[in-house]
Amino acid sequence: MKGYISGAVTRYMKRPNGLAEVSHAFETIEDVLSSRGFQVCNPFKACPYDPNLTWLDYMRVDIAELMQCDFIVARYDWFLSRGARIEVLLAVLLGISVYSEKSIYNFEGLH
Repeated sequence: MKGYISGAVTRYMKRPNGLAEVSHAFETIEDVLSSRGFQVCNPFKACPYDPNLTWLDYMRVDIAELMQCDFIVARYDWFLSRGARIEVLLAVLLGISVYSEKSIYNFEGLH
C-alpha cells in the first residue's frame, strides 16, 4: 500500500527556515509510514522546490502522485491550505482513505 502526505506548505515559505521546517515535518510522517512497511509519496521529493514553478505546476504533480496512492495522511494544518483541501476533497470523492497525522502514530487499523 502507498500513502500520500498532504498539508500546508506555501504559508510556511514566508517564514525564515519555514520551508526546511515543513519539509522536515513531511519527512517525519514519511519515516513513520515507511517504518510500518508502506510506500510513501512525499510531495517534497516528488517535486522538489523550484522558484520557477507555480502553485499550479506543483498541484499538477501532486495530484498525479495522489492518484497512485491507496490512502492520504492529512497533516494537522491541512485545512489551512487550498492545495491540501483540494487533495483531501479529491481523495474523499474518489474513495481514497483519509487519515489524520495524529492517527498514524496510534491507529491500529492502518497496516
